[in-house]
Parts: sequence; C-alpha cells; structure tokens
Amino acid sequence: MISRVRYAECLVVVGVLLVLPHQRGRNVEARSDGPPGWVEIATAPGPGYDERVCARYTPWTAIAELDGGELKVSERPIVPRKPLVKPPFPVATRLSRTVVSALRLPDGWLVSRDDGEWGGTLSWFDTTGTQEVPLGRMNVRGFVPEWGSQSDAVLVLEGLAHLNLSEGSLAVVRREPVTYRWQYAPLARLPGEPDIYIRETPDSILIVHDKGVARFTTAGELSQVFTANLGGLEQSSIVKTSDGDIYVGMQRYLVRARPDGRVSWYVPAGCERFTAIEPRGWRDPDCVCQGRVR
Repeated sequence: MISRVRYAECLVVVGVLLVLPHQRGRNVEARSDGPPGWVEIATAPGPGYDERVCARYTPWTAIAELDGGELKVSERPIVPRKPLVKPPFPVATRLSRTVVSALRLPDGWLVSRDDGEWGGTLSWFDTTGTQEVPLGRMNVRGFVPEWGSQSDAVLVLEGLAHLNLSEGSLAVVRREPVTYRWQYAPLARLPGEPDIYIRETPDSILIVHDKGVARFTTAGELSQVFTANLGGLEQSSIVKTSDGDIYVGMQRYLVRARPDGRVSWYVPAGCERFTAIEPRGWRDPDCVCQGRVR
C-alpha cells in the first residue's frame, strides 16, 4: 500500500503537470491584428489539443456584435439553452427537461418540442392550443420567418449533437395554396447540427455548425462558406462586417473568416496559453490562463 506521505507527493506531481502548459497546441506566436483586446494564435487548436479540451470547461463565451457597423467583442457567461419563444398555452411533453419553442403564425402557432437525444417534434397548434397537427419529427434549433416568395413560409433549422453524433437539416413549413393547411417539406442536409444563424440578406442565411459556416438561399442553394473544426465548443454569436469578414464567437475563442478564405483563431490578449487544473470534489476542471485566472 502507498503511504499517506507518498500519496501526497504523487498528488503534488500530478498537480504540477496539470498546471504546466502542454506543448501540444501551444500557441506562442500570437499576433494582434484582430479586434481590440484579442490576439491571433499561430495554430488553430485541433480537437485533441489540451488547450482545446480545456476551453470546453470555460464558463464564458465570446460575443461578437456590430455596434453602428463597428465590431465589438465581449465575454459573457454561458447560459443554458432557452426556448425561442414560449407558446401562450400549455403544451404536453414527455420529459421534464423538454424545451418547448413557438413561432406565431397567421392562424395559430408553430410549436416544437426538443427532447435532446430522445428526439423532437414539430406541430401546428390553433390559437387556443386545443388542436394539434403534427408536421415533423426532428429537434428544432431555429425558425426563420418570411422565407422566400411566400410571406407566411417558415424555414426550420433542425439538428442534434450527442456524443460523437452531429447532424443537421433544413425544412420549410408553408400553407398549401388550395386547402390552406400547413405542410412540412425537407430541403437540405447540413454537415452538422446548426447552432446559431443570422439573416445575411433577405434571400440568404449564414448557419454555424460544428464544421464551419454554411450559406443557404431561398433558391435552395446550400454552400460551405468556410471550414473549421468548431465541434465541442459552445457557439454563441455570428456577425458579418461590411468588408465581408465573418466572426464566430464561442467558448474561449473567436474565429474570423476573411473573403479570401483565410481563417484565424483569436484568444483574449494576455491569455495565449491556458490549461486545466483538476478541482477538489466533483466539480468540473477550471480553465486557467497563464498569469491570469478566468
């Protein structure tokens, strides 16, 4: 058996190894051509990099916004996913953690139930919530109203990321011109689960998924704007500047894609290197900057 003294010495050694920055994924050549307070790192952190794993325990995310056309980047705490809009009536669910979201329609509500890995549903409800017409059976991640030439058409973003699975799709819900009943029709498959999106133009949207950013148009054209491994990190924001740069904010990192195809990763200035320190008890590890604690 290991003595208490020897056991304590082992713990000290392990603690030191955890605190020391690892060579793999170490970004020591940082450049400061990005937003104020952020520096570009020399190497994009791959999925197996220790710093990338550490970033998953960061309790804050980068928020990229446009303020009067000027890019602003801030750090905000991560919050659990909330409904897009709650319907004005109770909706029966099979799980206590089901996320129920809704979108107002001219004659009722489009309502989704998201049960995570257990699936999801999409239905039309009348204004009172007493009549339900099932439409689809996917986890809904977002609604884009007034899609295309039909003003009451809704683009539906669907998907799921669970363990090693990440899948996504796009569908449209619109009224049939003769019966005026709402119809659901699949449109395209995405490379991964759609996390966030923005309306780029009246005829296109930009969609963030775990393999980068895709563009989808009202003409039904799906294209990959840029490719980057974003999986495993909480994506929180996307903006497109007047010069065509696209910024995606996420846990620990800010990603920038230029019109010429170059992709850059940024971290807060003074925090080019960081690592995880195992906590006491059952809490998650702490992601710690070298010289600064977050």
